[in-house]
Amino acid sequence: MKKILILLCILMMVTTTVYAENNEEKIFAPSITVDSSIAGKIVVTVPDEADNAAVLAEKKPTLSIPCDFEKAYVEFDSEKLESTLQNGEITFTVEKVGNYVIVEGEFIDDKEESSGDNANINDGSGSSGTVQRPSSSGGSSGRKPQKEVQEKVEWKNPFKDVNEKDWFYEAIKFANEKELFNGVSEDEFAPHEGMTRGMLVTVLWRLEKNPVVNYLMMYEDVNQEEYYGEAIRWATSEKIVNGYSKTLFGPDELITREDIVTILYRYAKYKDAEINPFENNDISVYRDYSAISEYAMPAFKWSCGSEIIKGVSDTQLAPKEFADRAEVATMIMRFIEK
Repeated sequence: MKKILILLCILMMVTTTVYAENNEEKIFAPSITVDSSIAGKIVVTVPDEADNAAVLAEKKPTLSIPCDFEKAYVEFDSEKLESTLQNGEITFTVEKVGNYVIVEGEFIDDKEESSGDNANINDGSGSSGTVQRPSSSGGSSGRKPQKEVQEKVEWKNPFKDVNEKDWFYEAIKFANEKELFNGVSEDEFAPHEGMTRGMLVTVLWRLEKNPVVNYLMMYEDVNQEEYYGEAIRWATSEKIVNGYSKTLFGPDELITREDIVTILYRYAKYKDAEINPFENNDISVYRDYSAISEYAMPAFKWSCGSEIIKGVSDTQLAPKEFADRAEVATMIMRFIEK
């Protein structure tokens, strides 16, 4: 085994060149990027460039990374790797290009855990899967469920700017009750405030139960400490939303109606929702039909056909207008209830 030496302090994101050492002779190894911007995780990215894959496959070096976690383990492609944590450094073998994620916590052998509650089956569709007993949270943790008594708590409207006579009352109740939307303060929802790109992505991320993904973002305008940080990472990794460029996302930019339906359309595909019956829907009856951007045309046909979005009037879709929080809450409610 050769050992990669890294002379760096882990900041939010650092790129450096490292070397494999063999009998005090330095052999070139790939440059890596270290990203410690996610709480409880450090992402070490070995880019697929030059001859990185060949170097790693041949040398199989070990990599030591400064790590402040008391306990940690390493994952690659969601598989746990053997590693050691000593004297503030975690060491593991690097054999492939890609993302190595250092996760804070105790290593649990998935194979040992799966021998108990999990059973391998074939579901008859040509692919084998794993059945797990559900956890108390409704997920599949492989652990025995805890008995839990849940009472449905009646929603009490906390927002002074939302009342039962408003056309959007039921949508805001729905979105807030399901913890998809928060207010802009404890007692204000701001239904007529514009919706931003960061807000919309966060709503979909919450709908997915706040997943954490192994994906390196290069957006310079996305602060990982903001509420939308992990949501944008997830949505970008799943190609549900794109940035304006590789380095700009525009999280605080107001979002247009055509961009909203486009993101919902991609999310529907991600969820394998029924799309085909609505993709040929005729929306040429709207006078501003020609104003719809080409990329948004399939999304508008689908969203109008499935009645997720409606025109601002019988003759206007207003694709370039911004949508407010009440309108988006309504679209989300219609989408979920379809």
